[in-house]
Amino acid sequence: MRRNFPVALSFLALAGCATTPTLQTRLAPYIGASELTLVQQFGVPNKEANVKGVRYLAYNWQSLAVDNGGAYGWFFPSIFESGLYPRIVSDYPCELIFLLRDGRVFNFTVRGAHCS
Repeated sequence: MRRNFPVALSFLALAGCATTPTLQTRLAPYIGASELTLVQQFGVPNKEANVKGVRYLAYNWQSLAVDNGGAYGWFFPSIFESGLYPRIVSDYPCELIFLLRDGRVFNFTVRGAHCS
């Protein structure tokens, strides 16, 4: 039992380090996708342009981070979230730009300070 404790502890530590895939990794499967697929997945683009045979489709994307402002809000929401610790909402804008040639995505770029 004592020999298994360090092994179990190391697995728990590694499980705590698990992260979600980056935005670049999540968008990589769209290389080779059609414009119809992009519209089905992301909706109508916010901006589009055609330059020298390349079609650019830009989508505004944002992520929100909510901080309740105090440690007690998570444990006692009915008592301490009523205004003692105000919520802080941070908006992180990001722009996804897909480049299409012959109706297929051949590249993409991500613009914004907090694109992840």
